[in-house]
Amino acid sequence: MRRRDSFKNAGSARAFLGMFLLGIGSIMLLDRFGLDEIFPRWLFSWPMVLIIIGIYTGIRHDFRNTGSYVLLAIGGIFLLDKMDLGIDMGNLIWPAILIAFGLRMILGPGRTKYFRDNLEWDKRQLEHPDGSQEPLDAASEDYMNSSSIFGGVKKNIVSKNFRGGDIVNFMGGAQINLSQADINGRVVLDVTQVFGGTKIIVPAHWQVDHQMTSIFGGVEDKRQIQPDTINPDKVLIIKGVSIFGGIDIRNF
Repeated sequence: MRRRDSFKNAGSARAFLGMFLLGIGSIMLLDRFGLDEIFPRWLFSWPMVLIIIGIYTGIRHDFRNTGSYVLLAIGGIFLLDKMDLGIDMGNLIWPAILIAFGLRMILGPGRTKYFRDNLEWDKRQLEHPDGSQEPLDAASEDYMNSSSIFGGVKKNIVSKNFRGGDIVNFMGGAQINLSQADINGRVVLDVTQVFGGTKIIVPAHWQVDHQMTSIFGGVEDKRQIQPDTINPDKVLIIKGVSIFGGIDIRNF
């Protein structure tokens, strides 16, 4: 079912991107004939590209990827500035970005898990008032949170049941060492960064599937891969958005 939904979302995203390219091509053709005055100039601006990429990645991942919302927000702010509404959006851009990152850290997957774990602990306390049931450790390394603003973070994860994590970088960087960790099945590492970088070190036998959206940046997979050692039952999925930043994947 998950695979079928993935193909469906990917097909919808491709159809949307295809229609967008068809529309842009048609408008450019009209421009050659001097008929472009019926379309506003902001329609061809670079903020519109961010919005289109945000919609594209959102459709592809069923809008469960927070990176698509970051792209939509940033593109929307710059687009409003292009539309000559009489508002100086330039003064609002950085406060809006800081607010967005603050909300991202508060409401991100890690915080959701924290509140869910506390709720489960409360339920167990009601079911076992004598204290026979031990509380779930909300600070467990099974799920990792990394937030970096104007600085750097280094984390060594040793959990043998690693279940994913959340990385947020704003003008900062993160180095996540998973070489001593272990996973079962498919786990997701969600990365959101602006003017930042992330280095991820993984065990040699893990399979890595990166689904990052990079704007003025890139993802470099520098692993030394030996196909006969890859375990298909251990898959790390790296997804999210990177703007003016990069991701470096390595193994030892």
